[in-house]
Amino acid sequence: MIIRCAAHQKNGWTLHLTTKGSGRYNCVRQTLDSRVGSLMLFNPDAYFDHRRNPTVTSGNIFGCCFKSTMNGCIY
Repeated sequence: MIIRCAAHQKNGWTLHLTTKGSGRYNCVRQTLDSRVGSLMLFNPDAYFDHRRNPTVTSGNIFGCCFKSTMNGCIY
């Protein structure tokens, strides 16, 4: 499964933690591979898609979104 995150469609900062296997992030000009323990933080304007790395048979990536308030605080 591929999950795409387009710029300006996210409500805030996105944080991903890889807990099993490996992930692959396709960003605009580069590809990033995550491994167990990798913590990836993407700003609200980031455009990327992510999936399980094709070199592994299984993997877990958990994500959450943090919204920014008017004064710049994150909650």
